[in-house]
Amino acid sequence: MADQEGAIADFDRAIELNSGYAEAYLNRGASYYTMGNMAAASADLNEAIEQNDTSAAATTIEASWCCRWVVPRSALPDFDRAIELQPDYAQAYFSRGITRLALGDRAGAISDLDEAIVLDPNSAEIYKRRGDIRLELGDGRGAIVDYTQALSIQPNYAEAYTARASARLALGDSLGAGEDYTQALYLNPDDAEALTNRGEILAEQGDQRGALEDYTQAIRLAPKVLGLTTIGGRCGRSWAIGQGQFKTCAWRQTYIEKRVMPRDIAQ
Repeated sequence: MADQEGAIADFDRAIELNSGYAEAYLNRGASYYTMGNMAAASADLNEAIEQNDTSAAATTIEASWCCRWVVPRSALPDFDRAIELQPDYAQAYFSRGITRLALGDRAGAISDLDEAIVLDPNSAEIYKRRGDIRLELGDGRGAIVDYTQALSIQPNYAEAYTARASARLALGDSLGAGEDYTQALYLNPDDAEALTNRGEILAEQGDQRGALEDYTQAIRLAPKVLGLTTIGGRCGRSWAIGQGQFKTCAWRQTYIEKRVMPRDIAQ
């Protein structure tokens, strides 16, 4: 709190020296927001927008993401205003689209992202986010088209690979999904969810050894994410998986039973 009060005092002085200093209003508004003074924050953000004539649209977007998006509906007028100020500003359409999605307006979100892509066809993120919405709407093929385009723009986009894997699974293409999860894990080997999902595919394909390796690594990386709250316990069970026999700890037993369904051969 003291740090924010000191920052506000600094911004006060900067504004006294230059009453048209838009960045000072913007930063002071962010400090007021952090302190919970919403009225003062909103007043400063509006002043920052008014003062920054040369890039008012960008300032509007920055102000809204900074403070107002915590209540998405209150951010919509900012994005409308940014588009009015600069109709060819792709980021404004993208931001409004994401806000509409948060409010449950998927059709409006798609419309805004369509326009954002027209204005900025080289943005991998916009294609990826539109693909996410299409997948939510049940358009798996359309989602794959968007994810593939995102990857053609940004080949190291791990999240686009995992998203495309989900779309391929929705269409019954487990082989293609497995390939995408493998590529995603090459780019981000610590993705516990991708490991878990690939493990499920391997288990369904009969590769129990590979599935167990993926599940084990996923548990090591993120036990709580996978529904485990304890790492430890007595290691004393032996499982027959494929042609091999593996020791596993009691804390992993239930999870592996659900995912791989091995046969308990020794108590």
